[in-house]
Amino acid sequence: MPATYTKQNPFRYFALLLTLLLSFQAHSQTADERRKARGKMLSDSLNAMKQRQDAAAALRRQRNTNKNNEAVFGDEDPIFKTTAVPDKWKDESAVVLAAKTTYHYYTKGPSAYYDRIERKRIKVLDKSAVDDLSTFYFIPTKDVGFTLIKKDGTTTRVKLDDAVPVDEYLPVPTSYMVEGSIDYLYSKSYKKLAISGLEPGDIIDYYYTYAYSAFKEEVPAVPFPTVALTLTGEYPVVAQKIRLKAENGFFINFAAYNGASPLVKVSDTAKNANVYILADSNRSKRKNEKWEDAFRCEPTIKFQVVYSSDKEKNNVPYFLGSSTALTTSVTQDQLKRVVNEIAMEETPGVDNYSSAITKYMRKNHSDIKDPVLYMKYAYTYFRYVLLVGEVGDENNESGLSQDMDKNLENKTTIESQVFVKVLGEVCKEKKIDYDLLLGVPRNLGTLDNLIYPSELKWVLYIKGSAGIYLFPFDLYKVPGEADWDMEGIDMYKLVPDKKIEKVILSKTNIPISDDMANTAVYKTSINLNADMQGEASVNRNSVISGLLKEHYYPNIIAEGIMLNQELKRYKEETMEEYLKKIHNNEKKKEEERKITLAMADEQKERMETMKTFFSVDFDVSSYDDFQLQCDGRQVDSAKLMFNDKFKLKDVVHKVGPNYIVDAGKFIGNQYELKEEQRTRTFDIYLGYAGEYDNEVSITIPQGYTVQGVDALNKNVTTKTGGFVSTATLSGNILTIKTRKFYLHNFEPKENWPDMVKFLEAAYDFTQAKILLKKA
Repeated sequence: MPATYTKQNPFRYFALLLTLLLSFQAHSQTADERRKARGKMLSDSLNAMKQRQDAAAALRRQRNTNKNNEAVFGDEDPIFKTTAVPDKWKDESAVVLAAKTTYHYYTKGPSAYYDRIERKRIKVLDKSAVDDLSTFYFIPTKDVGFTLIKKDGTTTRVKLDDAVPVDEYLPVPTSYMVEGSIDYLYSKSYKKLAISGLEPGDIIDYYYTYAYSAFKEEVPAVPFPTVALTLTGEYPVVAQKIRLKAENGFFINFAAYNGASPLVKVSDTAKNANVYILADSNRSKRKNEKWEDAFRCEPTIKFQVVYSSDKEKNNVPYFLGSSTALTTSVTQDQLKRVVNEIAMEETPGVDNYSSAITKYMRKNHSDIKDPVLYMKYAYTYFRYVLLVGEVGDENNESGLSQDMDKNLENKTTIESQVFVKVLGEVCKEKKIDYDLLLGVPRNLGTLDNLIYPSELKWVLYIKGSAGIYLFPFDLYKVPGEADWDMEGIDMYKLVPDKKIEKVILSKTNIPISDDMANTAVYKTSINLNADMQGEASVNRNSVISGLLKEHYYPNIIAEGIMLNQELKRYKEETMEEYLKKIHNNEKKKEEERKITLAMADEQKERMETMKTFFSVDFDVSSYDDFQLQCDGRQVDSAKLMFNDKFKLKDVVHKVGPNYIVDAGKFIGNQYELKEEQRTRTFDIYLGYAGEYDNEVSITIPQGYTVQGVDALNKNVTTKTGGFVSTATLSGNILTIKTRKFYLHNFEPKENWPDMVKFLEAAYDFTQAKILLKKA
């Protein structure tokens, strides 16, 4: 056999050399010394090898960063030449001089790709912006580059080696949040880099890159992530661009709302590709008005790109038009075809879920005749199934896979189309009539400006003497409770069919709950300190109903306790039953110890969470006790009830022999309107109509009389809502009752002055004081 050359592993010779060295030393050492020496040399060698590998990897990363820096910072686009701030924005904290995002969609081999580069130049104008922007946040899995341009023109390319992980949940400045990173608003997923020497007049120039790919072979379509963003932000923008390049075979759905600039096709389109540009300039910063839905108010664009073919485009659940032109609206025929296809297609897991629910209902609730009540219990069992784990396959006799921790951590929710299909199958098995509804949540838009299918949310309506809407749940919602972003919206009622010409789409509307359906009732007793100094002790009973409960979840829930209660309700093995099965006393004591410690830690964490939570409404010095009476998650107990005790600081002030008590603060903080907020630009999108009732009882110390009670009586009622308060003195008990209510979940901007009236009345009440005068 002729000799052939084989490339050898270089580490083979390193290992041989190491062996020879160890053998040489072995002649002059004891056995124990030889073992230690071999171990040390091997450890040192491995560490040296790792250092070389890390150094090589760092060098590769740096070369890649340098390459990206040259490509991105070398962009000759004129918008990046601007350094001056327009006179009208010189009093702003900072101004975005230029922003540009480039999207590129292309194919390579068996996959379809999407690359995005987002670059932004910000001029810092005051100390507030210096404080906000001196720490640069970035996602470590993305390629980034950062340049600091001093006001004297000196340019420094900032190295990212000194960046450290964010080790706690922190608010990340919105100027550093890349598109689609809303989940990182309070995040541990960022790295942070301190920018030393940043001063007013300096310019920050940075970029992010992002890549996404999907296998395209033997699939009719590859949908890419949807994009929805506003053209306004935290700071004004001098100029911004979006450049979108897509090869042939990519379909683009795009829409611009609320005065956003359009996406325009470039005349000199690249070969085998289409190029579009959105050019926008002179954008003032976002107004951030209270109760503003950004996508309904601010200039907004939305788009989605899908890779497919002309042959398949009408066989996939997307609103595809032409691959050489933008699709800017959805036709009725497109909508009918797509939603029918979604409704008719087989969805993995639906049969397993519906079978498990049907089996449970037959065993436990077969005697229920009322279809609405039957489906309420089916709904809550479905929620339990998702809490404890996913439905198993045919070989899993119980039908459930106990993966509790993961689901608790992720706060399990479910896709709306899966939700309606599962409960729809349960309805069919029980021969219950139902309607299939779909619409666009009101915080995203309307049916009229629908542009891609993922905007749609599905709802089930159960027919009966008192029909009920079933909305996709999270761990806390009970059947019949609406989603706040679905109330009052137009929806389509869909009757699907295998033949598209028989599909029926008709418009309907989701009802709006009134203020009495969403209430928070607080009964509070106040005891002043014996020495009449500073603090006051608060004992409070709270009963919360309807959509107002969402404000408290998940903070108010101890997950271990909730899980144990669910296991008991559905006759699964609870913690107590688990312990009873342990016959080994030592093991049993150890398990009891672990459970006790875990529960204590959970309770401690909840107490700390609740103190932080209620500190938004009260100036809390200590949070002393919390007792959850009812978690509000069940068909037969849908009200959230809890008792708590805490102390308020600095509410009693000594004035000579008398005392002033900040009585108005006992109902919690109220919204304070600044002067510029008294006028309104946008319509008012409240979450829901609702009412807040307080009954506060203050024990007046012996030997004191009360003055200033009249200041606690207010009555401001308008067509939008109101604030009403009364105060009465009986013996040594001063009772204050307040009622604040919002009558609608939406108000046109013209009604803002009416809202201002009762919002101001509520805030003025919190400033009211009483005088305790020495008798």
